[in-house]
Amino acid sequence: MTNLKGKVKNRILNWFYGTSKFTQNINSVFANKSVRSFTKQFLYFSPGVVKTLGRDTPRYDRFILNRQPRLEFEDVNGVPRIKIDALYKPSEEIREDAKPYISLVDVLLESGILHAKVSSLIDIGCTSGHLLSNVRSRFPEIRLKGLEIFNFLKESAPPDVRRNIEIVDLRKSLSSSEGNYEIAICTEVGEHIDPMWLDTFLDNLVHFTGKYLILSWSRTYPGPLAPPQHVSVLTTKQMCQVMEAWGFRQNVGYTDSIQALSENDKNFFPHWRESISVWEKSEKND
Repeated sequence: MTNLKGKVKNRILNWFYGTSKFTQNINSVFANKSVRSFTKQFLYFSPGVVKTLGRDTPRYDRFILNRQPRLEFEDVNGVPRIKIDALYKPSEEIREDAKPYISLVDVLLESGILHAKVSSLIDIGCTSGHLLSNVRSRFPEIRLKGLEIFNFLKESAPPDVRRNIEIVDLRKSLSSSEGNYEIAICTEVGEHIDPMWLDTFLDNLVHFTGKYLILSWSRTYPGPLAPPQHVSVLTTKQMCQVMEAWGFRQNVGYTDSIQALSENDKNFFPHWRESISVWEKSEKND
C-alpha cells in the first residue's frame, strides 16, 4: 500500500510540474506576487522582443525564487545581466556522451540539409564540441566554428576541433566576428539567454547565419528542484513570431523532415525534437 501511495504521489507531482502546455500555464498562473515582481524587475524582455510579442516578460516561473543557486545580477549600463558562473558547473555541463550529437548529424544528413557541398558550419553554443568533431570526420574540408561561453567546455572538446571553438558571450554583440556560415546550428541556447539581452542574441544569430539556421528553443521551465537556467522560455508561436521579426522564414519541408527522421533515432534528444526547426534568412537580412 505504501509503494502504491508513493507511485500515485509521484505521478501527481510529475503531472503538476510537467512540461505540457497546460501544466506550464497553470504554474505560471499560480506564481505569487514576489515572483511576479522579481520577474518584472530582473527578467524583462528586451525592447525588440517586447514589440514583437506584445508583452514585457516571459511566462512566470513559479519556482524562480526557490531555485538554487539563487540568481545574481551585474549592472551593464543600467540593464541587469545574470552572473552565470555559479549556475553552470563542469561536473554537470561537460558532455561525455557523443551519441546524441552524432544522431543530430545523421538526421541532418538524411534530411539533405547537410551534404558534401556545404562549405561552412557553425555550432552556436557547442558545449563539448561533439557535433563539430563528427561533422569534421565526415567532411574534413568544411570550414567549422564553435561558439561557447565556458572555457572548461572548450577544454573538454575533442582535440581535432578544440582550436575551432571560440569563447564568447552571446549576450554581447559579436558583429565584428567572422559570420555568414552556410549552416548555423543553435540548440538548447535561447532559453538560457537573459530575456533583457535577447535582442543582442538574436542579432548574433542573424550575423552568423549565411543560409540556414537549425534552432531549438525550449518552451518549458523544469521542475522545482532544477537550477534557474531556463529564463527565456518561448512557446512555439512566440518563437516563430520572434524569428520572423528578425528576418527569418521557416523552411517547413526541412523542419518536418528533421522532426520525422528524429523519431526513428533513439539517441536523439527528445527536448530537441519538441521545438527543432529550420529557418532561412529572408531578403530583409541579405
